[in-house]
Amino acid sequence: MEDERLVPVNGVKLCVQTFGEPTGSGEVREWLARTPRRVVRYDLRDTGQSTTGDPDNPGYTLRDLVTDAAELRP
Repeated sequence: MEDERLVPVNGVKLCVQTFGEPTGSGEVREWLARTPRRVVRYDLRDTGQSTTGDPDNPGYTLRDLVTDAAELRP
């Protein structure tokens, strides 16, 4: 099962996918999904469907990216 949605985090929206049932493709996320864990994959800022900004002046730091991951609650 796959769920994709935009999640507000740290002042931006991040595109998040969660996986609970493996598809058998052999990827790490499917391997983890076979265990009693929930696998979450997300697009960083300025990638995929997450919030984008000015590529010449992104307006965020590495600390913001770390905070995004720490505060993510899909």
